[in-house]
Amino acid sequence: QLAFSDQIEFGLDGTPTQDPGIAAIQLNSFWDFNMGVLIYNEKYWFGAAVHHLTKPNVSIASAEDQLSLRYTFHFGTRLPLGNKIFRGSIFPTVAPNFIYKRQGNFEQFQGGASFHLRPVIFGIYYRGLPFQGRSFGRINQDAVILEIGLEYDAFEFGYSFDISLSRLDAVNAGGAHEFSLQYRFRIPYKKRISRVNRRLPCP
Repeated sequence: QLAFSDQIEFGLDGTPTQDPGIAAIQLNSFWDFNMGVLIYNEKYWFGAAVHHLTKPNVSIASAEDQLSLRYTFHFGTRLPLGNKIFRGSIFPTVAPNFIYKRQGNFEQFQGGASFHLRPVIFGIYYRGLPFQGRSFGRINQDAVILEIGLEYDAFEFGYSFDISLSRLDAVNAGGAHEFSLQYRFRIPYKKRISRVNRRLPCP
């Protein structure tokens, strides 16, 4: 379903292309390896990852087109907000967190916070690089993200909506929806296992 220049020149009416480059198109497969690390405790977490370690050639036209390495760094913390005015088991916390990605000449930053007022979770995030200008004096920004969730036992249901701030708004119909389902596994208690290792928290 590729469109070639000779098809565009006379309008895309379904006429097959006569471009000789189509003969060079072939099936391409390759190995791709990634590596990451996550360090965390009950309050803080930090992670880093590197994708495409083998820099695979992704060209389908017998050419050389290496996939650039992608670096990802993320950091977050969970802080108590105080529960003197709350009753029962509700313990409010706020979790500010940040993520930065870079691949070749492209960068992306996202930061914000989630508020946990069990069983309700809500948050707001910003994705963009406002201090790095684009051409024609435009601000380098992508979206504001709103999220809401609900906890039930070991399950967590979430919904988020990306409100686009870029010129792609007309393309993606105003934003993007995302649904998530999370389950926290429990580890059977054993005396030789410390209290910290009895559960698998998800940062």
